[in-house]
Amino acid sequence: MYGLKFQKIRKEDYRFGGSTQILESMSMPSANWSSYIPKFESQAGLYFDTWACVSFSAANVIETKLTRLYKNNLLHKTDKEWLEKKGYVENCEINLSDRFIAKMSGTQVGVGNTGQDVGQAIREHGLVPESAWPFPNAQRTPIFTDRDYYSEIPEDIKALGKEFLEHFGIMYEVVYRNDWDDALRYSPLQIFVYAWKEKNDIYYSPAFKKQNHAVMKFSTENTIYDHYQPEMKTLEEDFNYYQYGFKYSLTYQLATNMRLVKLANEKTVYFIDEKGYRRAFYDAQHFAKVAPILGLAKNGTDFSQVQTIEKEEMENLKLGRPLFLSQ
Repeated sequence: MYGLKFQKIRKEDYRFGGSTQILESMSMPSANWSSYIPKFESQAGLYFDTWACVSFSAANVIETKLTRLYKNNLLHKTDKEWLEKKGYVENCEINLSDRFIAKMSGTQVGVGNTGQDVGQAIREHGLVPESAWPFPNAQRTPIFTDRDYYSEIPEDIKALGKEFLEHFGIMYEVVYRNDWDDALRYSPLQIFVYAWKEKNDIYYSPAFKKQNHAVMKFSTENTIYDHYQPEMKTLEEDFNYYQYGFKYSLTYQLATNMRLVKLANEKTVYFIDEKGYRRAFYDAQHFAKVAPILGLAKNGTDFSQVQTIEKEEMENLKLGRPLFLSQ
């Protein structure tokens, strides 16, 4: 079934790596987002297929990015509390309504949609939680049909989508194949494939078949995240992807940048100040005295707020002077 259409790249479309590239900080130096992938949700119900692969894959990308921000306490307190209050958070993960995106973007059964139309709909109408406009894909009584899925959305739910945009701005940009590895350090990607031909658990590209499905690429490995099971699919080395995909960017209020970090196999703890500089403590006594004052520890032996980060991320932090506390 699937549901992918294509339209030509327009002059107004932002392009990663070009003069219209959206400025965004590098948030995943390892280019591996596997720790934040959302729970599986199928685009097919018991009685029909939604043809909304473009909406599902776009939602997966944004959910992955928001879940990383939420789990690492990188969101401003007001935004984090708003997400929780409005039902966007389930089991410490962000869960968005794919159905809302599909309807607002004009997706149709038997037709599908384009990456640009889905991206533009998200920019204009925002996003709502799954709980606000769910897809009961296993419902038998009464039968949940494609007409139910694409029924008109109540105005209060549309208003919630607009309210989301007051907290988070969303942009999308075209990413050509040669730039995927670089772009993955900033975001998972929505990419386009031919679905599906498989041999010995490896999916391959049949000759003369055009791409017809949208999925999420979350690392530089040959594994993608799908909304048909098995959700994790390993693709052949020379798989024939479409020439470009899409990257989503979020604008949001950061929580205070002050935090404590360390590497996995090292004991040294660094303080990251509000300008993003990595600053060392002189010794354990210095940490015990300063960290509680900064609000980053309850006492001198509290290391609960120390985040373990990857070596690449540590190296990207600018080195500042050792932390000094005036008497």
